[in-house]
Amino acid sequence: VRHTRVGDKKVRGLSGGERKRLSLGCELIGSPSLIFLDEPTSGLDAAAAQKASVMATLHQLAAAGHTVVASIHQPRSSIWSMFDDL
Repeated sequence: VRHTRVGDKKVRGLSGGERKRLSLGCELIGSPSLIFLDEPTSGLDAAAAQKASVMATLHQLAAAGHTVVASIHQPRSSIWSMFDDL
């Protein structure tokens, strides 16, 4: 990813999942105390590892004192168990 152009509609650069993770990473650089996320796993590869990785990162942020508010549809039980409050 480091040497891949983000691209545009005409020139393919990052995949949808890579763009999603890049966008999330850019938002987290400033270490915000409050994080709102709408479907943070949408656009990611169907492989549970990618989705679980994003959710595990968000869970770690919450454990470190950040407030994370997220909407997610039909999460796997392993991802569902990462939520503290519903």
